[in-house]
Amino acid sequence: MTSQAPEVHPESRSDSLPVLDRIDPYMDWAKAQGVPIVDGYYVEDMATLELAPWARKGGRGAILNLDRTNEKDAHIVELAPGGTSEPEHHLYEEIVWQPGTLAVVPYDECLHQHFNSGPTPARYIAILSGSGGGRKFGIGPRRIVSDVSMEDGGNQLEYEAEDPEVHRLFEAELAANGATCRMKALVPWCTGEAGPTSSGEWGDG
Repeated sequence: MTSQAPEVHPESRSDSLPVLDRIDPYMDWAKAQGVPIVDGYYVEDMATLELAPWARKGGRGAILNLDRTNEKDAHIVELAPGGTSEPEHHLYEEIVWQPGTLAVVPYDECLHQHFNSGPTPARYIAILSGSGGGRKFGIGPRRIVSDVSMEDGGNQLEYEAEDPEVHRLFEAELAANGATCRMKALVPWCTGEAGPTSSGEWGDG
């Protein structure tokens, strides 16, 4: 029995397919993110997978489309020490995550945000449940709005709109772990270092 190692493909559909099979808003969105799209059968090591800067996620990332159906996709993101993602809708007040943590993030009217309060980079993988029709044709409740500002009808709360107390608590956790916040270029009340910018510069030298 053999397995195919993951490969990065700029195109996962043939132009010879019927037009309805070539219209794929989800893959158009994925390609527009500017990060690797990984397919194949598996990823051998998430910790060493090649990533690229992903501005809307606040770190580096890749999209996983392992069976090319767009229905069971996932993405992996690495947050630099002192980095955070922008808030998105979801549920729990706090989950302390570490290697091996599994958390189910629900839909709808709650916000979630990822924080790396440690001194080393932290990677997480988000597995999407998918829905072929809604995602394929960009219709219904599963249309992609996670990168659209709440002011424009989406699910993303911009950094400058988040509660300053959330960031204060994050900086306190960083200090307790001997780390420094790197969100000053994006969060108005950050007291740390510049770090990533809205133009996709990551401040890593």
